[in-house]
Amino acid sequence: MLQRQMGNLPLTRSDNQYELLRLHWLLDIALLVFFRDDAIVYYEHAGGMGKMAIANAQAAYGHFWALMASERWLALAAQGARPQRVLWASTSVKNPAYPDTLCVDTLIGPDTVNTVRPATLDAYLDHGLVAQTLYADPSEGQGLLGRLDDLGIDLDQVLERLLREGVAAFVRAFESLHASIAR
Repeated sequence: MLQRQMGNLPLTRSDNQYELLRLHWLLDIALLVFFRDDAIVYYEHAGGMGKMAIANAQAAYGHFWALMASERWLALAAQGARPQRVLWASTSVKNPAYPDTLCVDTLIGPDTVNTVRPATLDAYLDHGLVAQTLYADPSEGQGLLGRLDDLGIDLDQVLERLLREGVAAFVRAFESLHASIAR
């Protein structure tokens, strides 16, 4: 079906965007709300602050590689299809408590693309980690994400909100573009 719709499989190339900045923000807010009355417990768990979005990205990357190993994908690849790369978007860090290259250093792996702002690129060129840091095994990320469950934070609910808000933002931008073209 893909070949019928897209034509020549080796020429078909795309990316699948994965938004990190908003996920950092939403998960950090959830953790802050959870620990609002107990600063000591909050700081003991702060090791997870800023890392939950990375852990979720690692888990998503593991799922990506599971799909790449599936019989269905292997049949397409045998016909020349290329994988849809994982595009890490909004990887500039806003929280000054986090390393400025956090979302670049931790998400380097095959079949990924990372969009960065100039300041983040400058920081990465100055002191970033040049190594593959992302692997097909999502167990590290899943272990950290398990802490959210322990705290009663529903990751699926957070991700659903992120998806809803992201789609709404895209629709607004698309409608704005159409309105400006119509003028």
